[in-house]
Amino acid sequence: MKKYVIAIDGPAASGKSTTAKLLAEKLRYIYIDTGAMYRACALFAEENRVSLEDIPSLAELLERIEIRIEYSDAGNRIFLNGKDVTARIREADITKLSSEIAVIGIVRKKMVELQRKIGREGGVIMDGRDIGTVVFPDADFKFFMIASVGIRARRRWLEARDKGERLSLEEIEDELIWRDRNDSTREIAPLRKASDAVEIDTSSMTIAEQVDFIMNYIGKRKMRSSYRLLIFLLKITMRLFYRYRLIHGERIPQQLDLILAANHISAYDPPMIGAIMPEEIYILAKIELFRNPLFARFISYLNAIPVKRGRVDRKALERVMNLLRHDKPVLIFIEGTRKSSQAKAGVGKIALETGKDILPIYVKNSNRFWDCLLGKKRLCIVIGERIKTSSLPLQASNKENYRLIAEYVLNKIYELDNECQDS
Repeated sequence: MKKYVIAIDGPAASGKSTTAKLLAEKLRYIYIDTGAMYRACALFAEENRVSLEDIPSLAELLERIEIRIEYSDAGNRIFLNGKDVTARIREADITKLSSEIAVIGIVRKKMVELQRKIGREGGVIMDGRDIGTVVFPDADFKFFMIASVGIRARRRWLEARDKGERLSLEEIEDELIWRDRNDSTREIAPLRKASDAVEIDTSSMTIAEQVDFIMNYIGKRKMRSSYRLLIFLLKITMRLFYRYRLIHGERIPQQLDLILAANHISAYDPPMIGAIMPEEIYILAKIELFRNPLFARFISYLNAIPVKRGRVDRKALERVMNLLRHDKPVLIFIEGTRKSSQAKAGVGKIALETGKDILPIYVKNSNRFWDCLLGKKRLCIVIGERIKTSSLPLQASNKENYRLIAEYVLNKIYELDNECQDS
C-alpha cells in the first residue's frame, strides 16, 4: 500500500506536534522532527568549528551535511552523515546552538531541501507552520489545526504548572497572541493555511480524538490499489458498453458519511454505484455469493459484507452500524433482492439508530446489457436529494416506523425514474 506524506500546520499549542507524533506511531511512519534536524545541523557546525556569523563557511558546510531519520519502536533515530546522533543532539550545548542556527535563512532553505528528500518515498508526517504551503505543497493529506486563544493558553499554563513554572494565564495568553501575529506576518515561513487543507478545531478535542479524526479521515480518503483498479475497469466498461449516463452527480457529497440507498435490478448495480463514488464504499451482499471462492475474493475487494436473507442477521447489522458510526458509507438495497418490489425495514432501523442521512440512488437499464451495447438503451444512474434522518417525523425506534421510513425512501428513489425517460 502506498505510504503517504501528511502535513499538519497550525498555531502554537493547537495540539499539532503531539498529534503528529502519536499519529506517526500508529501508522509506523517517520515523524520529521524539524527541531532534531536543526539540532543535528548545530552539532555539525560545532564539530567543524564554524561560526554562525561566518555565512560563507556555513554555506560550504551545508553542502556537506546529510541528515537521515529512521523509524524505530523506541522513537526516531537521527543520523548525521551516517552517524547516530540521537542522544548527542539533546545535550545542553547543542540545544542552545540549535535555537540560534534555526533563524538563519540559508540553513532553513537547506533543511527544507532535506525534509523533502526524506519525504520523497512517503510514509512521513511533519508539523509546523508552512508544511502544507512550502515544504510539502503536494502532500497527500494536509491538516490545519486551530483552537481558541483561551484554550491554547490554558494548555500551556497546565504544561508550565506541571513543570513547576509559575506563569499566569494572562501572561501566556498575551504571549500566544503576540506569537500568532508574529508567525503570520514574518517573511520566512509564515503561518498560513493551505487552500486544500482540512481545518480541525481542537478546542473541545482531546489528543486521542485529534488522532482518531485524522486516522478516520485518511482511512476514508485513500483507496486500496485493488479497489482502485477494479473501479477503473468498471468505469471503462460503463462508458464503452453501457453508454453510461450520470444525472445530478453534483449531489454526491465529497464526505460520504451517510447511507447510500438504491433500487436493485441487476448484479451489476453494486459495483456500478461504487464506481461513481469519490471514495471506497461498503456493500451488503447475500451470503450465497460467497460460496464460490474466486467470486468471493472478487466481491471482497469491493468491500462486500455477507448478509443472511430471510431473517435478521445481527452480525451483519452490527457491522453496518459500526461502519456508519465511523463515517464509512454503506450501500443498502431497499428491496433486499432483485425479485422484490417491497421496501425492507432494515434501512429505517439503521438510519434511526445511527442518525446518518440517506442518499437515494436510482439505477435503470443495468440489466439490459445487449440493448445498451447495441445503442437501444443507456445505463442511467440518478442521484436524489439527501434525506436528513434528523428531520424525519418518525423518530421513535419501532418496527412500524422502520418500515414507513423504508417505504418513504423507496418512493423517493422511484420518483427519480422521471429523470431517465430518454434512456
